[in-house]
Amino acid sequence: STLNSQLSTCFIIAHAKIPAGFGAENVSVIPHDAAAFARALYAELHRCDAAGAKLIVVEAPPDLPEWSGIADRLGRAAA
Repeated sequence: STLNSQLSTCFIIAHAKIPAGFGAENVSVIPHDAAAFARALYAELHRCDAAGAKLIVVEAPPDLPEWSGIADRLGRAAA
């Protein structure tokens, strides 16, 4: 179906656990630690790009000082 086709090009990157049965096959859960997340995020974005992602959804980082660089980088990427 068209919805399944669209979902196959949508990728989700999160730092929190995704509920079981969410149904998206292109979900990456990377560490909930700012430094580790920052390192893994770069690799995940390249993986999504190489896989032909049409939409990449990244879970908003916590509003904490150690996550501010990640929030800034994601904000610039989304602009």
